[in-house]
Amino acid sequence: MAEEQEDEVEVEHEEEVEAEVVDEDQVFKKDDENGEQRKRLRTLEEKVKLLEKELMRARRDNCELRQENKAKDGKMRRWMALGEHPQGGGGDRQRGRGGGGRPMEMVREAKNALEVLPLEIWGEIFNHLVDSQDFENCYRASSAWNPVLKPKKTTFLFPKVLPILAKNQSFLPNRANMGELRLVCHAWKHAVDRYLQNHECHFNLNEYCQQDDDHECWRRRLRFCFVTSHGVNDFRTDMLQNYKGPNPFITRSVTFVDPHSGRLHESDQLWTSVISLLSLVGEEIWFCNLCVFADQSPETFYKIVGRCLRRMPNIKVLELGFNNSSTQESSSSSSQLSEVVEMNPFPKMGNLSVLITNQLPQQILNECLNKSSQIKKLQVEKQPNSSFDESIKLDHLVELTISINSMEDVSKLGLIPWRLRTLSLVVLCNQYENLSQLFQTLSHFGPTLKNLNLKFDRGSSTTSSSRVGGRREDAPPDTSKLVLNTANQKLRLHLPHLEKLRIHVANVELKDIDFILPLQNLQKLILVLDHHDGRNEAAEVRPCPEDKDAVIRFFGILDHLYDSNIWKLCPYLKSVFLKIRSDRNYWRFFRRFLYIRENYIDMDIDPE
Repeated sequence: MAEEQEDEVEVEHEEEVEAEVVDEDQVFKKDDENGEQRKRLRTLEEKVKLLEKELMRARRDNCELRQENKAKDGKMRRWMALGEHPQGGGGDRQRGRGGGGRPMEMVREAKNALEVLPLEIWGEIFNHLVDSQDFENCYRASSAWNPVLKPKKTTFLFPKVLPILAKNQSFLPNRANMGELRLVCHAWKHAVDRYLQNHECHFNLNEYCQQDDDHECWRRRLRFCFVTSHGVNDFRTDMLQNYKGPNPFITRSVTFVDPHSGRLHESDQLWTSVISLLSLVGEEIWFCNLCVFADQSPETFYKIVGRCLRRMPNIKVLELGFNNSSTQESSSSSSQLSEVVEMNPFPKMGNLSVLITNQLPQQILNECLNKSSQIKKLQVEKQPNSSFDESIKLDHLVELTISINSMEDVSKLGLIPWRLRTLSLVVLCNQYENLSQLFQTLSHFGPTLKNLNLKFDRGSSTTSSSRVGGRREDAPPDTSKLVLNTANQKLRLHLPHLEKLRIHVANVELKDIDFILPLQNLQKLILVLDHHDGRNEAAEVRPCPEDKDAVIRFFGILDHLYDSNIWKLCPYLKSVFLKIRSDRNYWRFFRRFLYIRENYIDMDIDPE
């Protein structure tokens, strides 16, 4: 028994020894594996260090490339500024992604709007926007803002809808309707003010027979007009008590009229009140009309205008009228007025773009032109023997309206050095009938002239008429007729670049319009017949009476105008617009007929 126990103990001891040997082998194996892993880690660390070195080297190279590209970009900009380009496309030039030898530019990726600020904060920011253009730009910039901007569509789309409503005459353009629209919200108020203040009617010259379009009458309907000192003082007192804003005039347009003929005391009171008002709000006025019917001397009128202009530094459109029927103008010598102009010059009017004058003394007119070099449109009404100073430089003038009373006026017209695009002439035929010299002088403006307005007026009925409300009380019609015939004289108008021609005949019978035959680029023809006495229907009246010597023939209006040969003789003519006065007692009522080439059918029609 004892021997068996000893054998078992020896066996167990041997197994334990073998187990220890096996454990030692496994330990050695693990040590070997750990050593291999350490070696791998060491190699990886070495590779990482090599990659870091390469990365640093690439960064340095990238910085050098950026500096080179900036230098090349600067050279490219200098080349573009000088109007030169490098030849050959730049062989050693670094090419960007787009190729073509352009300098490489760094493009930053734009962040989403909601990553910058939450949508609620964007909504609070949009609540402080006033200009509708800002709303529209934000709406187009990011779709992430649409949930906040969609409810505001009526705000920023209103400025685009308002011109359409006004053009279609959906509402009357008066102060009540405009005031209601301005009270809707602050954005609508800003849109209405901007539309009215920048409307094109403010910058248009006075066009004859165009006052019947309602949307062109906003200048007259919304303009504040002051005639007496009491009206000016009441407006000033009410403004100081009830109005808090800087601009009390919706359209920034105001008219001051002095009708106190023979009452110089009331006239002085009026202009004293006007100067007091302009001292408060003169900077807000853009469009102003100063008209004097009182017995003021030219020197006094000049001083009044100067005091007003010094208080209106932002004036854009200025109308000056000096309708003085007294003898003070003839008694005061021209030298005295010249001395007053030299002693008290007008202030510079850098923003003035439109100047309209009526019976203004020549010295005052020249002074206005000398102080406003940015004028684009000039109208000189009822100015006999008008001559412009040669030192006047109006490089921006594109439109001129002037009257022709004599041969001397035609000669002075040919001396005008300005490059005009639009020219309007009022030809008083009772004093001047030599159209050959006039047409020859107009060729002086041929290289630049695009639009020409010709009004042939006898002048007898218009000078002896009086305006009463919306009607004009004309003098008894003259039984004799003044006839203008250009076909017999073979007169032609040579303006190669003319595109629009407007012919207005008032108290004159125009036998033909053959003088337009050389106008091969004419696209639009407007004929205004202001001599119709109402005895015949407008549809039966011809634009020109039948003349056997005339080349251009008309056979009536309505559908018969397409039978005229004017469509063949003027190949680029797109439309013919007729305005015929149906009743001589209503100065604004005209019948309109529009004809376009699209409705013209080319066929040979026998005039007989």
